[in-house]
Amino acid sequence: MKKYLLKKYLPKLITLGIIAYLCFVSDQNFNDSMILFFGLLFFIWMFRIIYFSIRGNPKKVISDIELLIKLMMFVWYVCSLKPLRKWLRKIRYAGFSPKPYPFLALYGSVLDTHMMKFKLSPAFYRDKTPAARAALWRLLTRGAVRFNMTRDNQPFLCLGPWSVSPSDGLDQDFEKSLYTFLEQCAPVGERLDPDMVRKVIAYGHKDKGIYKYNFDNQYRFADLLNTGIRLDAYSRRDIGNILGMKRFLKGLPNSYNAPSEYTGRLPELQRVWPEYMTFAYLFGIENSTWRHLSQLMPPHPGDSHPLFYLLQNSKPHRQLLRQMMDSVSEATPAVDEAVSAHRGRLSLAWHAEELYDI
Repeated sequence: MKKYLLKKYLPKLITLGIIAYLCFVSDQNFNDSMILFFGLLFFIWMFRIIYFSIRGNPKKVISDIELLIKLMMFVWYVCSLKPLRKWLRKIRYAGFSPKPYPFLALYGSVLDTHMMKFKLSPAFYRDKTPAARAALWRLLTRGAVRFNMTRDNQPFLCLGPWSVSPSDGLDQDFEKSLYTFLEQCAPVGERLDPDMVRKVIAYGHKDKGIYKYNFDNQYRFADLLNTGIRLDAYSRRDIGNILGMKRFLKGLPNSYNAPSEYTGRLPELQRVWPEYMTFAYLFGIENSTWRHLSQLMPPHPGDSHPLFYLLQNSKPHRQLLRQMMDSVSEATPAVDEAVSAHRGRLSLAWHAEELYDI
């Protein structure tokens, strides 16, 4: 995901930085410098749009118009104090230090939690990949995706049979949609190649005959990623628990070792750690949570969960899992943009309801 964002946006950010530097080092006051900066920016983009129109390159024209609209929306976002209002909303619902809350994983919805986190975030947060990573982890915990070994004792990921999820209905649809992509990559029991997974999710299948079927699944995948919720449909306690769960996972060793009012009610760690990892992927703190769980759960003969050994001593398995997670992360924004473009909407406008409370 980081490589994708750097490759796409870094040259544009460098260009903006140079223009801003030239404007603000001139002998003008701040307001005049701002007017000059945005005036130059608007002139450059209009020149590019006219140039590519004359050259007969409609794709570039549409791309530049979209980028100009994104820039104007971003300026409006900052100038309207939207980040400050989000930060105040977060304080209102959860306080400055949300109370650690360990029980969300027992009943929480990945997509609802994803959207709550999105709306409560004071940052300009558009990354949808944590939800896809969390869904892939859930497929692993249920055996719909599983590890296998070659004759040379080399691990590989393969597709297992679909099993109904006990999770929320929308979450189950989302996991089924991701599983459908994996079905296009390999039959049940055969090796899943991370590169093929990325290509199938983002662009379609090598077999042209099922490309339309792939797009229908892309649409469903993107639609679920952008499922909106209204914060007023939830109590402050429910919303505070979202941030409390993240705080609980970030301080996992202390949460289980230090005496507190909820220590005696904590669920058995051996039973719920896969769901803890689901939300760790959703919050983007999977590495630290993984390390903490490894410290808290030393191996013993009674361990029965099929993925438990991943926590302890299987570096090749973890590396393979990371490659698959990265493939899904790189493909997810491409799906989102492809679907929004097909519907004749700008990719940023696809998120307008969540971003701007329209």
